[in-house]
Amino acid sequence: MSDQQNTPAADPFAGVVTAKDIYDTVNDTKVLVQRSLDRQEALEKQHQEFRSELDVMKERVAKNEKWRYMLPISAAGAVGATVVGLAPYIGG
Repeated sequence: MSDQQNTPAADPFAGVVTAKDIYDTVNDTKVLVQRSLDRQEALEKQHQEFRSELDVMKERVAKNEKWRYMLPISAAGAVGATVVGLAPYIGG
């Protein structure tokens, strides 16, 4: 064997490219693009689910914060009602 057969050609476009080569490459690219689109759709769906869950959590937190401010007022009212209710028994 000569050295010329073992060394790659200097010009990568010196070989023959057939229509089958182009067709196979296009099909491979098509498969890769479709996989990427499927993955993107799955990620978008997952993102929507997380956004929905986040919205529910935000709503729960907002409701809890509302009651956080109401609880001291309610507790003071309950203590006041207890004092007023027990006043006749304590004062004697």
